[in-house]
Amino acid sequence: MLSFGNALLYNAVNAEVYKTSLDPCAGFLHDPAGARNSLALDIAEMFRPFIIDDLILVTDHQRIMNQGHFDKDEFKCYLNREGKIKWIGEIKKRMEHLVDYSPLQRPVSAREQIKLQCYKLIQYLDGEEHEYEPIDFQNWG
Repeated sequence: MLSFGNALLYNAVNAEVYKTSLDPCAGFLHDPAGARNSLALDIAEMFRPFIIDDLILVTDHQRIMNQGHFDKDEFKCYLNREGKIKWIGEIKKRMEHLVDYSPLQRPVSAREQIKLQCYKLIQYLDGEEHEYEPIDFQNWG
């Protein structure tokens, strides 16, 4: 669930980065290597604890995901087809969940917050803002 969720989040962030003037290969935390876009990995790091990590705990504690969603062999445990469909649905719900966003004085989805973080980064890099302030996750939950 963790690695599949991280891949889905990375792809969602990558899509938002490509909609901006940011260079997807320029990274701050991750070195550009191979076919990955380091900036998407960097931005995804901000959201991962609240979108993927927390969702794993919620789906377990609320028994949304169960043993029937996994296949096992001698060396690994992985999501089966039904589990992947369920997990993707839960991530989509989390990405569209509205959270109060004080700078706009209205609720926005996690997906929109990813886009807004991209624009905050552009403003900082262009010198429009003197410091980059990452998202405040106090209202998440």
